Amino acid sequence: MTKEERKGKKIKKQAANQAGNKRGPRRPWKQLSVEEMRIRRQKKIKWDRDYLANIKEMCLELERMKKECKKREREILKGMTKQEPELTAHFIRPCGYFMVRLHVPYFLPSSNHATFLFGFYLIFFIYHF
Repeated sequence: MTKEERKGKKIKKQAANQAGNKRGPRRPWKQLSVEEMRIRRQKKIKWDRDYLANIKEMCLELERMKKECKKREREILKGMTKQEPELTAHFIRPCGYFMVRLHVPYFLPSSNHATFLFGFYLIFFIYHF
């Protein structure tokens, strides 16, 4: 190897070191152009933005659902106290409390007597097992 060849090799090495990688790209066929990299970055940013927007939307919907549930619960409890206050008072005990809150609106909204019987049987079974 002549002096000039060695010098050329040294210059190449220095250039590669300045570029940040000694041997150049590891897999040149996978190397993307600047344009492709920019497009990829934009796609990622757009995806991130959409993802965050979806999460925010879901949070807002959950809040709305919580409010609706609370409102419905208040209405149910108001309706119960209007119809038969003594029955409600009888039910607000450890087991019966959940009975009234869960089953009056869905099963038997009008017939409190049937609800009372249903609750009675449920509590009866719970205490017997």
